[in-house]
Amino acid sequence: MDIKTKHEEPLLNRIYIEAVTTFEKETPSKEVLKKELSKKLGESEASIVISSVKNLYGERKAIIKAHVYKDENTLKFMNPVKKAKVKKEPAPAKGKKK
Repeated sequence: MDIKTKHEEPLLNRIYIEAVTTFEKETPSKEVLKKELSKKLGESEASIVISSVKNLYGERKAIIKAHVYKDENTLKFMNPVKKAKVKKEPAPAKGKKK
């Protein structure tokens, strides 16, 4: 994995990372890339959020865009967890009156 761009965003309390990785078979998952990026940067996996992974057509390379947050509060504020929607049961059908 080669880091191409790394710049700090002080207002958002994070660092923007753009990297290029090569692979043999299938595109690596975001979890695998997160582990590899945390080893490369020396940061914890919990502070890294991978926003996109794009393959280069015809090549065994992918461009990774990620953010490394400096604290947990900013991470939670910028990337809120979406709640699952609860499906409502349909109302019982009313019988026809004669």
